[in-house]
Amino acid sequence: MSGPKGAKAPGGVPEDAEQAAIRDRAFKTVRDKGFYLRQAADESDFKSVTDHAVEMLKELRTSELTPKFYYELYMEILNEMRYLENFFVAFVNSGAKSACQIYEDVQATREIVPRLYLLVTAGSVVMRLGERPNHEVLKDLVDMCKGVQHATRGLFLRNYLTISTRDKLPDASSDPAIGTVTDGYNFVLQNFGETNRLWVRLQHQHAIKSKAKRFKIRQDLRMLVGQNIDRLSRLEGVGVAEYKEVILPKILEHVTKCRDMLAQSYLMDIIIQVFPDDFHFATLVQFLEVVPTLKDRVNVRTILETLMTRLSAYVLAGREGGEERLPTDTDSFAALNDTVMRVIEERASMKLPEILQLQASLLEYCMKCYPTRLDYVNHILGMTATVIDNKLRPKPEVDEEGNPKEAEPNPDAPRAALSEDAIEHVEHLLSVPLDKLALRVLQLAQYGSLLEVLPWENRRAVAVSLTRAVIDEALPISDVEAIDKLFGLLTPLLRDPTDDEAAADSSAAMALQQAALSAEGEVSPDEDAASNFETEQLLVARIVHLLKSDEAGQLHAMYLRTRRSFGFGGVRRIQYTLVPLVFAELQLIPRLKEAEAETARLKEAAAAAKAAAEEPEEGADAGALAQAAEEAEAELAGRLAFPARKGFQFIHEIVTAMAPSYPEVALKMFLQAAVSADRLAYTDIAYEFMTQVFIIYEEMLSDSRAQVRALQTMIGTMLLCRNFAEEDFDSIVTNLAQHCATLLKKPDQCRMVSMVSHLFWTGQPDVEGAHCDGRRVLECLQRALKIADVCMASSMNVHLFVEILNCYIYYFESEVPDITDTYLSGLIELIKEHLENMEPGQARSAVQTFFANTIAHLKNKQSLPDTAAKFRNVAV
Repeated sequence: MSGPKGAKAPGGVPEDAEQAAIRDRAFKTVRDKGFYLRQAADESDFKSVTDHAVEMLKELRTSELTPKFYYELYMEILNEMRYLENFFVAFVNSGAKSACQIYEDVQATREIVPRLYLLVTAGSVVMRLGERPNHEVLKDLVDMCKGVQHATRGLFLRNYLTISTRDKLPDASSDPAIGTVTDGYNFVLQNFGETNRLWVRLQHQHAIKSKAKRFKIRQDLRMLVGQNIDRLSRLEGVGVAEYKEVILPKILEHVTKCRDMLAQSYLMDIIIQVFPDDFHFATLVQFLEVVPTLKDRVNVRTILETLMTRLSAYVLAGREGGEERLPTDTDSFAALNDTVMRVIEERASMKLPEILQLQASLLEYCMKCYPTRLDYVNHILGMTATVIDNKLRPKPEVDEEGNPKEAEPNPDAPRAALSEDAIEHVEHLLSVPLDKLALRVLQLAQYGSLLEVLPWENRRAVAVSLTRAVIDEALPISDVEAIDKLFGLLTPLLRDPTDDEAAADSSAAMALQQAALSAEGEVSPDEDAASNFETEQLLVARIVHLLKSDEAGQLHAMYLRTRRSFGFGGVRRIQYTLVPLVFAELQLIPRLKEAEAETARLKEAAAAAKAAAEEPEEGADAGALAQAAEEAEAELAGRLAFPARKGFQFIHEIVTAMAPSYPEVALKMFLQAAVSADRLAYTDIAYEFMTQVFIIYEEMLSDSRAQVRALQTMIGTMLLCRNFAEEDFDSIVTNLAQHCATLLKKPDQCRMVSMVSHLFWTGQPDVEGAHCDGRRVLECLQRALKIADVCMASSMNVHLFVEILNCYIYYFESEVPDITDTYLSGLIELIKEHLENMEPGQARSAVQTFFANTIAHLKNKQSLPDTAAKFRNVAV
């Protein structure tokens, strides 16, 4: 609330309401005098015009307004001063006076503030009309403005000088008679120096006691200073040489001498923003030398981040256009890195999150400008790890004199925990190189050491990002060492945390406890957590497909190492990670068999070469034979050979481990392995896999639907196998038929007994590997009919009959001798009889449609010339 009229704020300046009243009174005076000024100008009354201008400008002498309200008054008067300048030009053009005469006349004004504003206006007219060289007038004006040393009044006067002369500065395209570009930038530099000095003095004016309020006022007025630097950047004649040798040193001199936090922050930032990027590269070392000398309260991180962001964007834009803009004479990374290190060393009070942000910015600059320099990336990561260690290490105890009690710090002493902000910044820093480097992060020795400082859950987040980057890049992983390094970084995805690791990270401990309770059924699983876990494990599983090698033995060794790493994941993970490993090994086994044969050939060749070298024939070159033997032995020794049977053993071990927890998945994988073994003629191994399938079915599958699915898959698998011995095949099929007949539900029994009949007729007798036993086919179908006949629901009963009829038709068409037209005709008559007894309804309609389609098929067969004779006796 504002106080009574004339009340003062604690700082001695009227409250805002009183300030507004003072401003409004000044506005009235300015507008009144502006009106009279225009009247006098219309009458070409020069004296009256200048008198009214002086009266108007006297309002700027006030000390009662804060800079905020003074600025509003200044802008109001500025509009009138533009009119006054136009009047001076018209007055000169009328021939009444020269511009130089006006310039001399206004200097007779008694009050210094109005006099200098009029002098600047008149000087602008002199330069505009070219009556004196611009550089002379500019020098005169910039010196004369020193007459106002009041911080607020002087600051706005300097701004008026900048505005009035901005289009009159000598530049490269100017006539040499009015001055050179040197005159132009020297004027701006001098005006900038005075403006900056006045702006800094605002912080120390005693009229406003609140330091925060003074700071806010100065922030609002900083553009008055920045306009000078912006004008320098727009001078066409200023090149890299002038900027490097004159302009930047002058500006930096003001920056270092002012010792003001706001001024240093703003000036360093505006230098970066307004001057061209190639200027920054040319003066990078020169600019960076000043950064560590800035006051402690200056946020040098934002200054360096802004600089690195601009430079990296400039370099990337050039590369998109086919131009390399990085300087060859200066290592910009080295210069920036040295500055960052110096800042960290000299600013002991700098908080760890600030340091980490700075290091992340440096790493981003490195990845954009030097994407191939892994040594730079490794250096940043190593320095970050060192800084974290130094910041978190407990401070040594000191004696009364301040000397440390221990000669050397204890490396085993527990460190302080990272703050949440620091953790977030480390996680971001580790994620920066992933998009560009992906798998090449394995070449960074310091990446893992920095990753270790993070809590478990944050390490897991980085591991997910790394996995995505590696998968997106899709580069092959071709050696065991790379696998070890990669899985070392992905540890949080491959296993649960240990007790110590969980204790250090509360979120990891909670996640682990939730997973354990969910597995025991004590709480319902967290759907989001379960979904995230599944996504992560599927990402890990995709890494298996990146393992590549031209040598089958080498690739098998890589799969072995991968299996060992996946083995630490526990029951929750293996359902995702081990399945692709099994199928990858199944793809590899044919190559292992070929390599095995090649190794055997090489062994024979090496033995022959050795025998020839030991007992050379007469006239043979003994030296050449010995050399050939050595070469054969060397080629053999260089091969990493694994028998194909080892591959199947590897699969057997994996699937056996999965079976107790995931029996259906294990059963399917055993079946797939059996097919692969059968195709490669390893029938004993295929039989062993089928044995394991029956063990899983009998001991681990209790759900009836799962049993049906398993039997369907088992039957389909056996139909693909062609190399089993007759005895083994019969044993397996008989076992399958028994299990089909003992299913819980009668309809399932019926359908599966019908299906298993296909294993007794796998092809025509003349097909190699086919199993043909028409008698057993008929037995299966007749048994299915008996089971269907005892089904309680009549609709289900008839539907099963129609399904069995279709099986009979299939075998009849397949020339199974035991299936005759008599069986088809009898079954058709049976179905018709049952259909007549069914009650009308949807079930009857469905069965009728099914049966009608079957009869239509038979009639079609009877009408075709090729099959008419065979189907003639079928009563439809």
